[in-house]
Amino acid sequence: MEAMKMENTNKTLHQKRLLKQPTSADATKANPTDRDRQLIGLLGVVRYLSTEQLNRLFYDGRNIHNMRKRLLRLAGKGALAFKRGFIRRLFYRTYEGQRREMWTLTSAGYALGATVLDTIIKIPRHDVGAAFREHAIVLNELFVALIMPPRGGYARARQTQFRWIPSDTVRLPWKQNLGRGSTTPDRLVLPDAVLEIPSAKRRLFLECEMGTHPIASAARPKPGSTIAKVQNYEGYLRSYVDASATQTFYARSYPDNYVPEVLFLVRTAHRATGSSSRISADGGRNASVGGTASRSFRQMTWRHCS
Repeated sequence: MEAMKMENTNKTLHQKRLLKQPTSADATKANPTDRDRQLIGLLGVVRYLSTEQLNRLFYDGRNIHNMRKRLLRLAGKGALAFKRGFIRRLFYRTYEGQRREMWTLTSAGYALGATVLDTIIKIPRHDVGAAFREHAIVLNELFVALIMPPRGGYARARQTQFRWIPSDTVRLPWKQNLGRGSTTPDRLVLPDAVLEIPSAKRRLFLECEMGTHPIASAARPKPGSTIAKVQNYEGYLRSYVDASATQTFYARSYPDNYVPEVLFLVRTAHRATGSSSRISADGGRNASVGGTASRSFRQMTWRHCS
């Protein structure tokens, strides 16, 4: 009888020790993998990526449903969830009306992303509005194309070949000089994103054209139209800060001597052709586009990104 009691006691102690040992689920909750960290770091750079985009960057060739489960765990959802959610799930609707998932960071995610990128990340005050979420995902297709890893690997958040600056951190003010005796109205350029290529000393201001705004209107260009954007950039890049014409507004914002360029990302070749023709007819000095003679304004369709 005494021997049986000791055996039962030993079993109980062994079971308690097993309960105290961290399971794989507990380890998952405590320690994001390197793949998780790189994913979080990328969202710190680009702000929003869809489930499909993240699958291409981190789980290419694998079942997207398994990827979604992992994303939900990173968001703090489910039995194997992390104790703190690092990402959040949002939804957007495509032009065709399909409901899709997209992901962004939580405060904890931005804190972890800053350690991955080894830099301070400015946290946006608000999420992108529902009406502009598809626009953000379509724009970020260029980022995905630039950072796509070799087959069998996964994307790395820290890059040296280019820098991607999201729209919520870029505000480019300038003043329009209307002549002697006129007031000088304040203007503002708000790119969809900025792409810098240090090796080439080039800076590309990105404009993602969804086709919902006209290229030009019959009379005065409407805000949001392609021509209105071109004129706004033209003023910012060419107008001088002072009367002695020693410094442009662009040079004041960016004294690094990078060559500026405005890149319109369009969804169809037809849109690119129409925009190019209209800008050329408008008389813009540097406004020929679509791979003709432009230095400051170019367009690229999505087939060139893939």
